[in-house]
Amino acid sequence: MPRLARSQLLALSATLMLLLAASPGLGKKEQNSPFRWLEWQQTTLRHAQNLRRPVLLFFTASWCVECKRVEEEVFYHPEVRERIENSFLPILVDRDRRPDLFARYSRGGLPSVAFTLPSGNSMFFRDGDEFLRAGGANLTVETLLPYLDLVERQFQRSADSMDAMVQNWLDQARLRRNVISRPLEPNMAAMAANVILRLEDKVNGGLRGAVREVRSEPVHAALEHYARTGEEEYRAFAERMLTALSRGAVRNPLDGSFYRMAGSPDWGSPSPEQLLHTQGDMLLAYLEGYRVLGDEHYLEVARDLVDVLMEDFFVPELGLFLASRVPEDPGQALWSWKSFRKALKRPQLDAAALQYGMDAGADASPRHLRDAMDAAAVAAALERPVEEIGALLDAARSQLRIAWGKRVSMRTDPVFHTGWNAEAADALLVAWAVLGREDAMEAALGVLDYIKSALTTDTDGVFHGMEISPPRILPSVLLWDQNQVARGCLTAYQATGEKRFRKCSVMRLDFVAGRFLDKEWGGLTDRRPAWGDVGEESIPDRRIEENAEAAMLMFELGALLPGDTLWKDGQKILEAFADEFASYGVRAIPMSLALHRNFQFPVQVAVVQRAGEEPDPVARELRRAALRGLPVWKVILPLRDGEDDELLRGFGILPGEGTAAYLLQGQSNRGPFRTVEELEAAMAPTEDE
Repeated sequence: MPRLARSQLLALSATLMLLLAASPGLGKKEQNSPFRWLEWQQTTLRHAQNLRRPVLLFFTASWCVECKRVEEEVFYHPEVRERIENSFLPILVDRDRRPDLFARYSRGGLPSVAFTLPSGNSMFFRDGDEFLRAGGANLTVETLLPYLDLVERQFQRSADSMDAMVQNWLDQARLRRNVISRPLEPNMAAMAANVILRLEDKVNGGLRGAVREVRSEPVHAALEHYARTGEEEYRAFAERMLTALSRGAVRNPLDGSFYRMAGSPDWGSPSPEQLLHTQGDMLLAYLEGYRVLGDEHYLEVARDLVDVLMEDFFVPELGLFLASRVPEDPGQALWSWKSFRKALKRPQLDAAALQYGMDAGADASPRHLRDAMDAAAVAAALERPVEEIGALLDAARSQLRIAWGKRVSMRTDPVFHTGWNAEAADALLVAWAVLGREDAMEAALGVLDYIKSALTTDTDGVFHGMEISPPRILPSVLLWDQNQVARGCLTAYQATGEKRFRKCSVMRLDFVAGRFLDKEWGGLTDRRPAWGDVGEESIPDRRIEENAEAAMLMFELGALLPGDTLWKDGQKILEAFADEFASYGVRAIPMSLALHRNFQFPVQVAVVQRAGEEPDPVARELRRAALRGLPVWKVILPLRDGEDDELLRGFGILPGEGTAAYLLQGQSNRGPFRTVEELEAAMAPTEDE
């Protein structure tokens, strides 16, 4: 356990007591586990060494319905249980609690298994000149039993030689690794963005693939590229993807929440899990879609998502967001025509059946609802006034939500993920700016303050989170979490003008540059496992998406601070990937945003208020207007007249002018703008832009 200050321990203890009092069922452990799952740590591996047994890693997640089924039907099976108890050391790895282990050892998605030697190095099979790591995702009793026999025989025959070969490979990998830093070129941003068009599914929207993960990176990259260049192909991509996601079964139209992924290209057959990460990610995407494209439907989707976050994931007693929601019985989430008809009466039934894509027939198979038609389309189909149909659909939605609440029992995960909470806070701050949701802002600032006070230390950075039973911190220190906290604090600083949030963002990025910048491997790497380097954990996990996000943050914060240290750190990160980013495919999409920021200095919106005048409602509304403006490459610079006079003069702003906003572009500035209307008019793009 990491060393925490007394104030942090008190905050954590209070949090755990409140949660257990508010939701006594959350802390209960499963009592019917087939055997004692162990944890990945050095004492477990030493035990495997003493017993001379291979280690079985079972990758799961608390929200993963299929994982629970496999555990019950496969690992509870008497033959499988006996085989594992007698010949292996079983370790259960929750992907969200130990994402570092999942990244290094997983042989598939969820659920899946992998096998390691007691040293922590992977087991493998040799097939000619190829080496195949042991493990996979095809988990049935019939496939797992013979595979366990195969792994055990391989271990008994070749454990020592495998260890030596893997260690030699690790040593050679370090020797071969030469960082190739290539100068950055302006055309690289367009090259990274072009991946979107090359991989687009123009029929169903989004990127091609049989299984569709709900994620926002392609939308953000397309919208910013369109806002910057005016290239219609990117606008069309973003429009198709946002519309397809919101109209597909991957979104629950009754409350507006998104499922984790879709099982078919048309965004249908969704997985039953709803993750905090997905809701925050999609909220940012639809807010940005509305600001760039002006589609009111996207604004409605965003409003629903704010309600989902505040009503279904937020725990007011704690001021934090739970990690996930999933039906106790996934079949409960499906609607048959009988259950649909039972919840409604005509004329609501006729209108709602068209809106939600329900077939009026007893033989129709149960399905997820989808937002197939809007009110105007339903009105046209029924030849009724739009206002009348809109009222019918609103009433039908309320009735269906009541029926849903009676039918579906949701299970929540008693874990708080730091990065997911910070991501949700960032999205809610933007929602405050666009939608005026004061409750969203209050919740977001509280979350960030809690992370800073209870889950952060100066020496170890931001911890991955905490769980309730047993009560403990999740001690992994991961790049993604540092990035998300830095992002949330940066947005909070621009929204509130409070310098404590700027300090938080600076500290996170200084920590990233000091602890994760890897001169040997290049770029930023996750190489700090919670219990020290074990086996393959000594090889850094180097992800281009997280490197691009860190570089973006360094450019954005660097534009708010004097000096160029952060800017140069961001450039070093990108240069480490410049020679190879094209080979990353979809994963390289965030590079387009980071590269653009490197080559074009942002528009700076300075909002000046007199020092000591708190609160200043005019300055607050000016910051809000700047934050909700068109999401081009811009930063908001809160300044205090009387505290930041030197900076004001450097920008050509005379101290003593009172509360106002200024647009700073290069060596020139425009302003003062003393009202929201003046600032919005100044920020509006012109035809030339």
